[in-house]
Amino acid sequence: MAEELKLEKGARVAIVAGRKGAGVRGEIFWIGENKYGPGMRYGVRGDDAETYWVDEASLGPESAAPAPPPRQAKPPLAKGARVEIVKGRDKGKLGEVFWVGESKFGVGMRYGVRGDDEETYWVDEQLVEPSDAPPPEGQRAEGQGSGDQAPPRRGGSSSGRDAAPIDDAPFPDDAAFGDDAAADADPFDDDIPFPGDDVPF
Repeated sequence: MAEELKLEKGARVAIVAGRKGAGVRGEIFWIGENKYGPGMRYGVRGDDAETYWVDEASLGPESAAPAPPPRQAKPPLAKGARVEIVKGRDKGKLGEVFWVGESKFGVGMRYGVRGDDEETYWVDEQLVEPSDAPPPEGQRAEGQGSGDQAPPRRGGSSSGRDAAPIDDAPFPDDAAFGDDAAADADPFDDDIPFPGDDVPF
């Protein structure tokens, strides 16, 4: 039976046509009317951490899409590594890796990052890079940022640098790109990105 295509916020889709992103899988985070043709227009956060703006005709179920563009996995980061989030809505945040696991979406790893702002971020490897920036002075003074004060994970503690490189804890519930879009009760967005709106096309 053919896979049903759901074009709603939070739905998993694939880009099946168009000049950019053919084969990319991802999640719909934005929906708006197409000013220049039939159907709707969609914002898709790809599993490659890129954002795609596509017409309705360019989307299809993941099973019907061509193979995704190849992506080479990076060497995994260790627990306690200082990192910076370099893409996505949390770009620029600094913190420390406290959880390491395999990504649900394609090649590579997924990380739990304890931010210098005391927030927790769940990110795929293409969103983070190692950072030489030291932790805030207050955290160093309190012994934080050492890998020994990480937030506890479900099913046990994830602290300590001598832990297994990949956690056997349940995979974090957070979606690959957060739940900000899914939490929006309005299924359509008024601020529609079109040429001239300083967004990529």
